Order: sequence, then structure tokens, then C-alpha cells
Amino acid sequence: MVHMTDTTTREAANASSMNTPPVAPKRYGYRVRDQFGQHFDDPWDWLRDGEDPEVRAHLEAENAWADTVTAPTREAAARLVEEVKASTALTDVTVPIREGEFWYFRRFAEGQSYATHHRAPVERDEAGAPVPLVPQPGVPTPGEELLVDENEWARGQSFSAWRTCTPPRTGA
Repeated sequence: MVHMTDTTTREAANASSMNTPPVAPKRYGYRVRDQFGQHFDDPWDWLRDGEDPEVRAHLEAENAWADTVTAPTREAAARLVEEVKASTALTDVTVPIREGEFWYFRRFAEGQSYATHHRAPVERDEAGAPVPLVPQPGVPTPGEELLVDENEWARGQSFSAWRTCTPPRTGA
């Protein structure tokens, strides 16, 4: 298949000056889709192929341009990161949510990339009313159980993401 373009790869590479970001050439006909009666020809669909040397060259040109443009702000960005770190509790715990006869919450530990999910049984006062649980960062609560350690799930992976970890509606 012959790709039609309105700019050339050389033009895109030369556009990496400080004032002008590189522009990916449009290539119609690379992958045309018909969905629900609509004809769609995405001129940048060819950029999905991360193994294509032209795609890699374009991404490297974009990264070089971004590095050049953001260079004056690097020191301020580093200071900002340090300020945020200084004011953020790296060992923390979420507010517990009661579901059935358990409190469910997450813990975050300094040096760990991901949370751990826990539960603790609901304690009741003399009248039988649930006693609110106030877990402290880094301090286990009575009867606390580890349910999921995201760090263990992520071990050996380049990336890990949990969408949700919710307790069953039965409270079991």
C-alpha cells in the first residue's frame, strides 16, 4: 500500500526547532475503519506502530523538542517535587469503610509503590453499637487482616494498576 502524505518525514524532523514542535505527517489509507455506517480514516493511525523506525524517530524528535522547551523550568519542577514530598505523608492509611461486620481500608508505606488492602472486625460498645475504627499509619489495629498486597501483585511487572478492590456486600 502506498501511503499518501501532506508532509514528509524530513520536514517533520526539521521542525524540531525550539519554537516549532515536530509535526507527524498525515497518512491517509493506513487503516480505514467502517463502524456503524461511518467511514473513518485516521491520518495519524500509523503512529500506533511503536516498532516502525519512522514512528520511533518522530517520538525521539518530540521528546528532544519537549526537553529543549522545558529545560528552563527543570530546576523549579525539581523544587516543586521536593516541596510536595515534604508535605505528603508517605506512610498513611485511608478512612475505613464499614461493610457488614468489618472495616475496610488501605495502607500506604514509605518506600512502597502500591497500597495494601486490609480489614478489621467491627467492635461494638456495651449497647451493641459499632465503635468507629480510627487506624493509625504504620500501627496495626486489633484483628487486622491483610487482604491484598498490591506490591506483591506488581513484583516483576513493569506496571500494575488496580481498578478497584471492594468488599463483598455480605461483609464476609
